[in-house]
Amino acid sequence: MTPSLASTAPAGPTAAVATPAYPRFVQIWLVVDLTLCTLTGILALVATYHLSRGDAGDYPPALAIGQTVVQSAIAVFGISGNLLLMRHRAAGFWLACLALVAVCVGMVMSMHELRLHIAASDDGGCPPGLLLGFVLTLSCRYLLNMVYAFALRDAWRTLQAKRGSAA
Repeated sequence: MTPSLASTAPAGPTAAVATPAYPRFVQIWLVVDLTLCTLTGILALVATYHLSRGDAGDYPPALAIGQTVVQSAIAVFGISGNLLLMRHRAAGFWLACLALVAVCVGMVMSMHELRLHIAASDDGGCPPGLLLGFVLTLSCRYLLNMVYAFALRDAWRTLQAKRGSAA
C-alpha cells in the first residue's frame, strides 16, 4: 500500500499552511521511479558482487566498474530524492536531478560501449539485433526519464507554491 503523498497540517490556531498535494501524475511517477531506482540498486549490488569475485568475463573491467558506480549513483540519489519529495522536501528535487544526471552518464557510457563493441568486431560492423536492442533500450530510457523530468518539474512547482503560500 502506498502512503499518501499529501501531508496533513495540525488543526488549531497555530496550524501551519497545509502542504498542497502533488498532482496525481507526479504521485504515480514518484512511486514508479522509486521502484526503478530500487531495482537499479539491486543490480548494482549484484554487479559489485560479481566484480569482487572477478567474474567480469570478457567485459572490460573499467566499463564494469563505471557502470556499477553509475547504477549506485542512480539508486542512492533516486531513492533518497524520491523519498524526500514524497515528504515535500525541496532537497529531494535536487537529489532526483542528480539521479537524472547519473542516468545521462549511463546512457553516454552505453553509447561508448557500443562503439567499442563495433570496433572490436571482426568485420567492423554491428549485428542488427544488437543495434536494434541498443536503440530500443536507449529510447526507452530516454522517454522514461523525460516523463520523470516533467514529473519533477511539476513537483518543483508544487513545492514552490507551498513556499509562496507560507510566506
